[in-house]
Amino acid sequence: LQGSEVDIRVGNKSLKTGDTWYTPMNSPSATVALFSEQRDGWRIFNGGKKSITIDSIQIQVGKGVQKEEFQLQEYSYKKRPLKFKKKTLPPRRYYDFYVRFYPVCSGERRASLKIIIDGKEYSFHIVGHGQTKVKFFSHGKTILSKVLGSSKADEMVSAMVVDRAGNIFFSGHVSGVLDKYGYDIILGRINQDGSLGWLKVWYGKFRDFSKDPGQNNETGGGANCMAMDDQGYIYFVGSTSPNRYNNNYAALILKVDPKDGSLIWEKLWRPEWPRRILAKHHADGYGVDVKNGKVFVTGTTPAAVGKSSVYLLVLSGDTGRILFQKAYDLSPTLKDRGYVVKVDSSANVYIGGSANNNAFLMRLSPSGQDYKLAWAKRIVIGRGGNINSMDLDSSGNIYVALDRRGATTFFSFAKISPKGELVWGKTYQGGNNDQNNINIVKVIGKFLYAGGRIGLKNFDTQYGDGLIVKTDLQEGNEIWSAFYFTGKGPDEIGEHRIKGIALRGKDLILLGQVYTGNYNGVRYWGYWYDGTSSLTDFQPNVEDIEVKKEQILSLNNGDLKDAKSHRKYVDGKKYFPYLDSKRKRNGKSPDGDFMFWKIQLK
Repeated sequence: LQGSEVDIRVGNKSLKTGDTWYTPMNSPSATVALFSEQRDGWRIFNGGKKSITIDSIQIQVGKGVQKEEFQLQEYSYKKRPLKFKKKTLPPRRYYDFYVRFYPVCSGERRASLKIIIDGKEYSFHIVGHGQTKVKFFSHGKTILSKVLGSSKADEMVSAMVVDRAGNIFFSGHVSGVLDKYGYDIILGRINQDGSLGWLKVWYGKFRDFSKDPGQNNETGGGANCMAMDDQGYIYFVGSTSPNRYNNNYAALILKVDPKDGSLIWEKLWRPEWPRRILAKHHADGYGVDVKNGKVFVTGTTPAAVGKSSVYLLVLSGDTGRILFQKAYDLSPTLKDRGYVVKVDSSANVYIGGSANNNAFLMRLSPSGQDYKLAWAKRIVIGRGGNINSMDLDSSGNIYVALDRRGATTFFSFAKISPKGELVWGKTYQGGNNDQNNINIVKVIGKFLYAGGRIGLKNFDTQYGDGLIVKTDLQEGNEIWSAFYFTGKGPDEIGEHRIKGIALRGKDLILLGQVYTGNYNGVRYWGYWYDGTSSLTDFQPNVEDIEVKKEQILSLNNGDLKDAKSHRKYVDGKKYFPYLDSKRKRNGKSPDGDFMFWKIQLK
């Protein structure tokens, strides 16, 4: 407003009311990288002979623009928010402030700046453009975003189940909070309204956890290490160590009351319990399912004969007593691990995991009190590959998460027929990096949901962004995909991966792991965006695995012990704060936490 008593300018350019300022440098074609800032200095100059009063300075973001994208700041290098109070400006004096542009979405972003001076309004349009072609998730709106975890410890996320009312039950483990030696198991409930119901910690003297199927401690246990029965009781499997050497675990199976987290029963299982426990008596629990009052558990054990084998353990849901136990040495001399177990409506049992350094899938069919091996298949996806999650549809088809390991990893999943034949396979294309990992597949109605993390070009290829993909069951065609991005700067970067998926009404409920690493302790949250990549066909070879009679091992000495004397079970609320994700800003590197979202779908 040059030439009048009031001169409002940005840099060397004076503006009149109604003008538009393009940030930066008043260039309509300029763009700013997402989650980075441009600060433009604004000046109010009193060119008259009398004092003026600046009544207010306000900024209002446009439709679809987030509040953090345009903010007023003090004229200071410390980047403090402007908390403006009415100010008198003498003649020939000026008042400076910043308008900060911080785009979190691509394309045009708009805001309105209003300055009231001596009761007169001066208004301006501010326009900026975010780089990269990406849009907010177009199929729903985030209505809940929470984190749970200590600021000084790594919480590693395992699994989630959700009851009919929408109450969330979750599991994971943490290091160095209670026993100060190894991992402790975390179990909890979030009520349907988003409040924290109960939180428990199960811990012995040494290491207690559910192991990462990837064998790299990237995250907690597999997404199928928890299950829920028809009455709402919760089942969890993991491993617990009797000594500091951590090489002869016992499998741990818990039945939990959903109302308050109390334990109905808790069992330790080994293939044998001699007076002196050796490595060959080791057992890990990885996966659990429950059907018709029976609890099905799988994992790995040397079966007391020195062979690392997949096992199937069937327990009574009421009492926890053993109904069936056998081991399957699918690849003699090499390690075999069962990571996930699922049971169909005809009581057929499917187990997936790792055998001979590759993925395997096997089917066991009921025969009286026994389960007979119907078939075993190797799904050739590369060295170290495995099946780390599985679900079934009403026709008995099997959907598997294919964990493809290596210097470059892949987000892949497949549909397998009840006969063990490949129907289709898909890969969601990520970057040429190792941040592409699938952690869960979930059948909901006529659709399949797959979750994990992805390293997309132009986004977080260092830690990876949370990813969820929805497809049809018939052919695996993509319905939509979404990823969770927080930025790439030192105060924004963080790994996110999806470990749990449920749908109640229109509410999509997600459990994830957020890991901010050695850089960022102030921002754990971001936004969901429409996926920028797509599915491609993936056709791995499926081969028969020959299993001879002697490779099916009876576990006549396998037995359970009550786990109560091996642990403490305490309330965990005071150790692990639960709060809105935007409020957590005190993390100490490295820091991993549970993260929960509820997205209201359109």
